Amino acid sequence: PISATAGHRWYLLMVLQAKVFVWICEKICIPPWLQVMIAAWSSYIGPLFSGNFCEDTQFSPTLGYLLVWIFDGCYIWIRWVEWYATFYVFCYHYIRSIVPWVLRHVPKGPVWAGAATATSMTMGLFMVLFHYPNTMLETGVDNSLGWLELGSTILQPSLFALGTAHWTIDASWWGNTTLGCYMIHFCFRDRMTELFTATARMLTWDATGLLLPALLVLVCLAFTSSLGVLGHHALVFPRANFLHVVSQCQRRKKTASLT
Repeated sequence: PISATAGHRWYLLMVLQAKVFVWICEKICIPPWLQVMIAAWSSYIGPLFSGNFCEDTQFSPTLGYLLVWIFDGCYIWIRWVEWYATFYVFCYHYIRSIVPWVLRHVPKGPVWAGAATATSMTMGLFMVLFHYPNTMLETGVDNSLGWLELGSTILQPSLFALGTAHWTIDASWWGNTTLGCYMIHFCFRDRMTELFTATARMLTWDATGLLLPALLVLVCLAFTSSLGVLGHHALVFPRANFLHVVSQCQRRKKTASLT
């Protein structure tokens, strides 16, 4: 099951590890700040990969397949994934207090929103031009520029979010389905790459060079407005349906007790 179409499972692995870690820490009464420190230090000094269960020949093919499906590969520990788990733990404990504090202190207004959006786009451009791919957050082989990668990875989307506060359109249709869109896009990634490559060859006649990027943006917008949304709702349907059934059962019990 290891392929480009399964690339989204690193995120599921990260969430699972982070939740288990937080649960264990809270059971043994480890304070939040120490949980973050333990997670960060483990990510910094930990091995690139660890826990290779594929080398255990005692596993049956069925169990081996299931483990690879869960862990997105043969390793239980993947250093670059653990950095995201560390950030998840930090946000779990502190993001609810950080966001109101930031909103109280950052300047407000359409000009500042435009500046935040422009700065976010510029940061993304410079990171792609001069430091891509990330060495700590994508491969885990080098932590020396972790301050740059963590800082830009946090600041860039934060600035973009501040900028969207003054959009004149309601972007909740796209914002609320971002995670599902990210997950489902892996199913189409290879084919879309082939499509864009073929499109680039067909548009060599465009002397301005503007038609291709404009077309790419339109295709991405169409995907996030349709297939991405459907993928998101398909992913959350089991949990949403479970909660709906539980709610209906509780309502019937409450009605029965009143009668």
